Amino acid sequence: MAISITKNQKRAYEMIKNNPNSEKFKLAMLLEAPKVAVTMLINVLLEKEMIVQKKGEIDFEYTALDVEYEVNANQKYRKIPKYIKESESEKVDELLDLQYTFKFTEAQIKIIKSNKGMPRSQLAKKLGIRKFDLNAGLHRIKETR
Repeated sequence: MAISITKNQKRAYEMIKNNPNSEKFKLAMLLEAPKVAVTMLINVLLEKEMIVQKKGEIDFEYTALDVEYEVNANQKYRKIPKYIKESESEKVDELLDLQYTFKFTEAQIKIIKSNKGMPRSQLAKKLGIRKFDLNAGLHRIKETR
């Protein structure tokens, strides 16, 4: 029977499959995602027994197992804390999606460059975005350098 996974989990699984014995830091660079997001994806893949981990020189290394899976576009897999209502649970996976896809406009980049010392919460207000989006966008810029 095929294991049901989300598109982000598929992306992480395929990256691990194509880069066996990779550590989280390397996977985060390859996936262009924050290490914390990669950690969450790895935990799900470990739980679903799609990958294995072993202790490497610095950190754990991950290798994909040969398993059958199917991508369920409607599936939003997350362990939702009890304080989050079920109706809000879809927002959790959307946050992971934003970490992969958020990009600044040219106007926003100009504002960021002209306000380098400004605290991120103030900068986010000035840009008209959430601090989370600002951090995700800045992380993507940092990773591409």
